[in-house]
Amino acid sequence: MRYALALLLALALALSSLAQDSYTIRLDTIANLREAPGLDSKVAAVLPQGTELLVSGHFNRWLKVVHNDEERWLADWVLHTRLPVNGIAAMYPTTLVVVDNCCLVDRSCATDAEWVRGYYDFRASWCPIRVEISAMSMS
Repeated sequence: MRYALALLLALALALSSLAQDSYTIRLDTIANLREAPGLDSKVAAVLPQGTELLVSGHFNRWLKVVHNDEERWLADWVLHTRLPVNGIAAMYPTTLVVVDNCCLVDRSCATDAEWVRGYYDFRASWCPIRVEISAMSMS
């Protein structure tokens, strides 16, 4: 019985991830697209502000996007705007935004090294404004 429940749960999770709709974003700044999700992955392309991308999935803090008919990865903390669908504003679930980088608080970061430094500075509480994250928002 346990195995049947575990199998059903795994199947439900797999189907829910397949049901996610794709959507389009517009970059609000220049951005690196990577071959895999992670700052240590090779930069596949550098895109200018205003580029529109189709988001087809996500993994942790990385968006899987389609660019020139190839799947690439974009960090979700790169400033972007979700575009409306068919002229109607996209419906967003109500969620709290988790800030975990000083680049989103008190500085402008352009390079990977600056983003990494901003992350570690945030962890050390070196940003002038610390955003408190409740246990409820971590779910």
